[in-house]
Amino acid sequence: MNNNTEENFDLKRLRMVYGYHDKATEIKILNTDFELSKEFQNTFPKMTALINTARVLNLEIDQEPHTLFSWTHKGKSCGWLSVFKDVRDQELDIIDEHQLVLSQIGGIATDYGYFNHNFFLLQQFIFTKYRCTKGFGDWGIDYELACTKNNIPLQDRINHEELIVFASAYRGKLTAYNPLTKEILQFIPNDQNYPRGEYGYCREKVANQPDDTFYTIKGVRYFRDFVEHLAEECWKVIFSTYNKVHKILEDKQLDEAKAIAGSLVDKVERGSVENIIGEFYFYQEDYKTALDYYVMAYNNGYSIDNIVDYNIWEVCELLMEKDNDKIKWSQYYLSLYPDGRYTEDAKINI
Repeated sequence: MNNNTEENFDLKRLRMVYGYHDKATEIKILNTDFELSKEFQNTFPKMTALINTARVLNLEIDQEPHTLFSWTHKGKSCGWLSVFKDVRDQELDIIDEHQLVLSQIGGIATDYGYFNHNFFLLQQFIFTKYRCTKGFGDWGIDYELACTKNNIPLQDRINHEELIVFASAYRGKLTAYNPLTKEILQFIPNDQNYPRGEYGYCREKVANQPDDTFYTIKGVRYFRDFVEHLAEECWKVIFSTYNKVHKILEDKQLDEAKAIAGSLVDKVERGSVENIIGEFYFYQEDYKTALDYYVMAYNNGYSIDNIVDYNIWEVCELLMEKDNDKIKWSQYYLSLYPDGRYTEDAKINI
């Protein structure tokens, strides 16, 4: 695909995916020069490697500068749209690393394609300065109420009013950093705190905090870690075996997917693929075969964000109804997860 063809393809994708169908929306292609600074390359080497594999289209949308980063791998396309809009009347304690991201790759306004299976899941924005806030707003009130209800002493409460929210998902999940320490925290209310679909990372509850409030991201302590982890997860989505099997199963090439799973040496990677195959059988309503593959994934140590725990319990519940045998399938679940997320629910049935 030559450069002009790629530009036309990406521009068409922009109009289709991002909602710029209206011909009145003025989209102008700018020069294609794009080079990351040495400072960015040294600070974020993994994000640099990712960006260097992208097609980059500099645009002006309704007179605002944007950049479309796109990837195509094995015939599938995905990407994100960055905006460089600034807000001068907003007083935020933006840290240097955040400002570096904004100046080089902009704030991520939206994404498309397979990215919505990972770190991007349901995100309204990431990094975007004009949407960042200092403090949690109404979610801060919810947090304080939760602390009061759970008798959290004042000295243990997190000063959410000083945190800089730089990413937000629909219905509340906030990602923020402390501008002094640069440490990352996530605020995840109850209706966002679910396991299915959270493929991108493992989270851990912050000690001495109410449930469904503050979490850390495993392996991500500082803002720089967040940017690099985001790059790693995007790389996996574009180029990984996990994504390859997703695409294969879309065409229902089940034997090929199973062959790939059997060829993998890394147990956790194999478990991730077995989990995908289990989901394929689940949506075919072959629940017992789905359960077999979920258990294979469990035995191989695949446990990102309790996905397998959730999947196994979900199938056991369906089999309880199908076989009219709550005791059998509850005991089966407990044999795998004596201290699982749904242990109490299973015990009620026995």
